[in-house]
Amino acid sequence: MTPDLDVVVLTQGRRPAMLAAIIEALQAQSTPPGRVVVVRNGGEPTVTATGIELVELADNIGIPAGRNVGLDRVGAELVLFLDDDVTVDDEQLVARLMEHFATRPALGLVQPRVRPTTGDRAPKRWVPRLRDKDPARTSPITVVWEGAVAGRTAVLRAAGGWPGPLFYAHEGIELGWRVWDEGYEVEYWADISVGHPAMPEGRHPRRRWFSARNRVLMARRALPVLVGVVYVGVRGVLELAQCRGGEDLRQLATGTWEGLRMDAERRPIRWSTVRALSRAGRPPVI
Repeated sequence: MTPDLDVVVLTQGRRPAMLAAIIEALQAQSTPPGRVVVVRNGGEPTVTATGIELVELADNIGIPAGRNVGLDRVGAELVLFLDDDVTVDDEQLVARLMEHFATRPALGLVQPRVRPTTGDRAPKRWVPRLRDKDPARTSPITVVWEGAVAGRTAVLRAAGGWPGPLFYAHEGIELGWRVWDEGYEVEYWADISVGHPAMPEGRHPRRRWFSARNRVLMARRALPVLVGVVYVGVRGVLELAQCRGGEDLRQLATGTWEGLRMDAERRPIRWSTVRALSRAGRPPVI
């Protein structure tokens, strides 16, 4: 039996034309989703569209927590999360996702291929594998690029949803670990795609601070102690090598300290999951 699918779109109301295009594209699907929940996560005060369920939050509670607001409101077996700067131009997207999950009972989470709508080259981070960055190859993955992700609703809820305390950046890493820990697989599926502007990774002025803080926080929340120590050490060395001046170093140091200082709801993944992630090509130490 083919599962049904709802959609959660996260926005701050700052890209009304792109948001309207997403909603129009979803309503034009050959198999329309059961429900489209638009979460306005703070930001501009108005989002106008018909045929959607609008949830308006007065303040920005962070990207992962905003998605969780939508997750709490869907009722279908599957849920597709979209950021408001994603382009949906495949009228079969929803139908193909539903059919794919129906034939793959062990599949918990899928990230589609991402095509650049600006620029001439897709960033390597859009293909979340360590070495092979061929965007046309489908494979198991352990982490996801977060702008467009589909998953089994029950699995995501059992995994605890998106990691809200991270607020911004790297939430697709912990989510991937948690889905594997629930006994389900995560996949990069190259046969379906969405579009997204090819924006530079360093556009956020506090990117390095969030990266350092969240890497430490994820290790404390989700990894066995020994694995977490190695993960933080490896990531710290890699981040340090990428620093290009005093401001980068300051953000790295203060972000790391904040990750150590924050309260962390510890729920480590199992050692069997660490082995499964390693077999899938990316042990949780890098």
